[in-house]
Amino acid sequence: MNSNKSLSGVVNVVKPPHMTSHDVVNYIRRSHNLKKVGHTGTLDPMACGLMTICIGKATKISEYLLSDDKIYRAEITFGLVTDTQDIWGQVIKEADMLPSEDDLLKILQSFRGKILQKPPMYSAVRHKGKKLYELAREGITVERKSREVEIKSLDLIQFKDNKAIIDVHCSKGTYIRTLCNDIGEKAGCGAVMSFLIRMKSGPFYLNEAVPFDCEKLLEKTIEIDKALYSFKELYVDESFYMPLFNGNEITVPLKDEEGNNYKIYAGKSFIGIGQVFSIDFDNKTQSVKIDKLLV
Repeated sequence: MNSNKSLSGVVNVVKPPHMTSHDVVNYIRRSHNLKKVGHTGTLDPMACGLMTICIGKATKISEYLLSDDKIYRAEITFGLVTDTQDIWGQVIKEADMLPSEDDLLKILQSFRGKILQKPPMYSAVRHKGKKLYELAREGITVERKSREVEIKSLDLIQFKDNKAIIDVHCSKGTYIRTLCNDIGEKAGCGAVMSFLIRMKSGPFYLNEAVPFDCEKLLEKTIEIDKALYSFKELYVDESFYMPLFNGNEITVPLKDEEGNNYKIYAGKSFIGIGQVFSIDFDNKTQSVKIDKLLV
């Protein structure tokens, strides 16, 4: 097998149901003989859809891509409450009553904007060093602090019998299972998430992704700087490549305002993520330094 251990970049793959995000990462690492592989947001084992995979030095930028908005399509099944907030958990309660479509539209309206969510017990959030799902499996329930998330759009696509399909555009850290559960609670009958697919993450769309087990997956790799789509670019003379590479601060002619998270290029060569500081308006110069070397 050829070694791809020097390869770095981002690739978008499709995660199928019945696999953990960790399983997908491990498969890609082993099948393509890669040293470092990570992802930019866990999908539940029964969920499917877009996963953005970071390879090599691109694992250093996963923290930036994690903060991206996400878009999901989910199915809600009304009349059930489970311990996991999805249809695969243990049923706690059942109800025959269902909301009308008009009532459901009003309920969805109330969840748009900034809302508070309590992380579910079956989640990877830590409590005193232990993951909540580990405690849940031991039958232990602990108090969780609510977190603010933002539901930027929430649209009803279909409502038939006891099932609704919704599209959700949300901020990072939003639990769609919890959203479904809370919608059911407000409807007075309970509800669970019965299907979930991630359609979009940041600038990346599901229809651009390839199967996680695609043999030519690495041919779809996006260069690191292209993946950092929202970062401003700063170009300095190519003679500064080695000083920046070695972690030195450089002084260049005034080009831009102070700030972090610039994509720094020496000539045409991308070096990494850096900052602009110590602007000297009198001499029209500024200092630049690399914070995260990505070559």
